[in-house]
Order: sequence, then structure tokens, then C-alpha cells
Amino acid sequence: MLKKLILIFFLIQYISFAEIILDVSDTTVSLNQAFNLSVIFKNEKDKKFEINGIDNFKILSTSTQSNTSIINTKVTKEKIYNYKLLSLKEGEFKLSLKKLNSNEVIIKVSSNISNTNQEKEIFFKNIELKDNYYYGEKIVFENHLISKKNINGLNIVSQDDFSNFSKKDMTPKNYDAKYTRVDGEKAIDLTIQKYILTPIQSGKFEINPTVLEVTTPSLDSFFDKNEYVSSEKKVVNILPLPENNKPQNFSGIVGDFKTEYKYEKQNNNIVLKLKIRGEGNLDYLDNININSNDFNIFQSIKNNNEIITNGKNFVEKEFEIIFIPNKNGELKISEIKIPYFNINKKDYENLVINEKIFNITDIKEEINKNTELIKNNSETQEKINKNKEIKPENNITYKNIEIKQIEKKDSYKLYFYILLILNIIYILFKIIFFILNKKYKIEKKELKNLKNSKNIKEFYNNYIVFIKNKYNINLKNARKIDLIDINKEILEIFEILEEKLIKKEKLKKEKK
Repeated sequence: MLKKLILIFFLIQYISFAEIILDVSDTTVSLNQAFNLSVIFKNEKDKKFEINGIDNFKILSTSTQSNTSIINTKVTKEKIYNYKLLSLKEGEFKLSLKKLNSNEVIIKVSSNISNTNQEKEIFFKNIELKDNYYYGEKIVFENHLISKKNINGLNIVSQDDFSNFSKKDMTPKNYDAKYTRVDGEKAIDLTIQKYILTPIQSGKFEINPTVLEVTTPSLDSFFDKNEYVSSEKKVVNILPLPENNKPQNFSGIVGDFKTEYKYEKQNNNIVLKLKIRGEGNLDYLDNININSNDFNIFQSIKNNNEIITNGKNFVEKEFEIIFIPNKNGELKISEIKIPYFNINKKDYENLVINEKIFNITDIKEEINKNTELIKNNSETQEKINKNKEIKPENNITYKNIEIKQIEKKDSYKLYFYILLILNIIYILFKIIFFILNKKYKIEKKELKNLKNSKNIKEFYNNYIVFIKNKYNINLKNARKIDLIDINKEILEIFEILEEKLIKKEKLKKEKK
């Protein structure tokens, strides 16, 4: 009875200390701040669980640990599930366990709690975006990380997928690290993201924050310290292009541009060299709309560059347009208009190339030259199309290397000769190995016969055979000079003979 009472006492005591606890590192956090959540099973059997309200946060990492402690004979066992969470939106959020008895915690997320960037040691520089962009207009999106202390490593935990934009990544591989100053303090400026975004539809779109895991040296620990840093959420409003005054031959060029051009007369051919440059989008301009009954016209793109400078994208496109006359006389190239939408004036305009008159004579003599010119122009255009990828900001020159392939017929001959040579080498090695191995086996056999000789006479006969086979010398007719070469072998053999004689004498003495 006493044992039962003691057992019931300890059971009641254990149950009274069993509980499931939710614990957070901070109940008031700033927007895009990382914090810790722990689910603690204290003297409680480990169970499967789900957390209500955790979908309001981004889970950055998870881990588990087990603890056991004994205080005044009281044993406490704990199984702890740790979560690293990131706040994504403002508001009050409750966290609790589904279908399990536990406490409830409330997390308050506010954008007004965080310290200013000047008070932080690692932070994102705020990027300025315009209130409104037009459909087709290019947006330069940059994220810079500023750090007042050394950084050992960077890892992008979360970033927007830019699904409402086409994206060109211009981010430098080494983050383009440079020094800057924040309130007089020296700091490092790293370019984490550098994109040119082109909206694919109109509307209002959110660009989610970029979250970084930053590894920095720890002053009070041997191990490095991990910190989580987040940029701000951005909202971009994309306006549709106006339909009023929209030109019929509008190709989608949006920006603010200027032109440089000149006509050159090459024999009886006219070449227009046109350069369009400015801030905006020239991606859709592959061909200049020109109509003429007096000329055959051929166009090519000679150059296409795009760079980012001071948070703006600048483009430059060069065209070469060849006018080949089809008759003699005074021929006119009419005024050329290239319509575009001016983002600064918020209206449609034209890039204008003034008309030009040329006096053309003896065009029959130019037929062959024109044909060659067309051919060269087509080849140049083909090369431009193959390398239409816009060059990055740094001036890197790319070369196309033509690889000459071996014809199949010649390659089969080459393979045949290689295999033939390899087979010949293999056969030679086999022959050499066979000869050496045979000779070695013969010598080994003869030495064995010498060692196993039953008497002096048999030994002597075996010895003569050995010398004859190995050195091609008959000891009965040998000269002194021949015997010099076999001194070493003879000494070994006489040592064997001496050992046999000693053994023989010992046996005789033992018999006596």
C-alpha cells in the first residue's frame, strides 16, 4: 500500500510539472525583422503539432534540442523546437498550438519601431523609385547593403521573383564593394542587386523585400555571428500608354532620345549612318520604317549598348541603312520619322531625319559593286543578330571563335591508325615479357637443380648446364677472360656448395 502511495505521489508531482510552452525572443518587432520562436515540451511526451498564425511570418530556419536538469532531486526534461521567423507585414498576430494545451503569444509588428539607418551597423540603403512608370519604360532597381563592420559572408534568404516584369540582371559578381561614409564613419557599400526591369503589364505591383543573412565576426565568441537584414517593400505603379495621338507605326519605343545621323555617298550608293541614344527602351526598334520607289533599301544594326549610370539606364543603338538607286537622275530620300513616347513630356513625338536629294548617274556600272555591298551588309547583320545580347556595363570584348570540325571520313582514318599503333605496341610488350619470363623460369629451374643436387658430381653437372645456358660458356673449354663475367654467380654457387658440405660433415659426426 505504501509503495502505491509513493508511486501516485511522484506521478502527480510529474504531471503537475508537465506543460507545453510557447516562447519568443521579442513580442514587439519591426517590419522585416528576424526573431526567435521556441516550442518547449517540458516533462511532456513529444507530440506532433501545428502552430496557428505562423503563416503570417517567413520561416528562415528550424532546429531542435533536448535538455535534462536535476535540481533538488527534481528531474526536468525538455524537448525544444526552435524557429527563426521573419516579420512580413504590419499588425498583431497570435501564435498558439492546434489541438494542444499551451499558452498563447501575441506578436506586434510595426514599421515605426526600427531604429534609423544611422543607428544601425548593417542596413540596406533606401532606393528611390518614381511614383509612376509607363508601360514599356525601363526601371533601374538597385539594392545596396551598407555595413560599418567587417562581413565574412552573405546569403540571400528571400527576394522578389519579379513575375510582373522582364528582368535583366546587371549585378556585379563581386558586389562592386567600395568604401563610403555614414555620419562620418567609414563603411562598406555592396551592390546586392542591380536589375533593369521592364513591366509586362500595367497596374500597381509590390516588390517584396530582399532578406539577407549576413555573417560577421563575433567579439565575444570564437564563432561568427549571423544577422538578418531586410530591405523595404516597394510599390510600383505602371501606367498604360495613352491612346490619344498614338501613331499608327508606333513600335513601342519609350523614353527620351536624341539622334545623330549623316549621309555618305559611296559611288552611286547612299549610306545613312544613324545613332539613337538616350534614357529608355529601344528593344523593340529593330528596323526603321522607310518607303521609297527610287531605292532598294537594306538595313543593319551595327551597335547596341545598354548601361546603368547614377540609377538610370542609358541605351545607344547604331543603324547603317544602304540606299541602292534603281534609276538615274535626281533622287530624293524623303523625311524619315521614328515615333516614340516621351516619358518626360508624357506625349508621343518623332525622331526626325531630314530629307536629302542626290544626283545619280551611270548606275549600270555599279551593279556588281552593289551586289557585293548587299552581301557584306547581310553578313554583318547576321553577326549582329547572333550577338544581339547587350554588352554589360564593363567594357568586355567578346570574340566568336570558329571551330573547324574534322570531316567524318578523315576522322575514321585517324581512329584506325591510332588503334593500329596501339595494337602493335601491345604485341611488342607481350613478346618482350614472354622472352624475359621464359629466361627467368629457366634460370630459376637450374638454380633449383643446383640446390637439390644429391652429391658433388650431380652438382658439378648441373653447374656446367647453368653456366652454359646463362652465359653460353662451356667451362671445359672456357677462357679466363670469359670467367671474369661470372664471378658473382660462381661465388653464390660455391656458398651453396659449402653449406651442403658443412651439413654433410655434421651428419657424419652425429652418426659417429
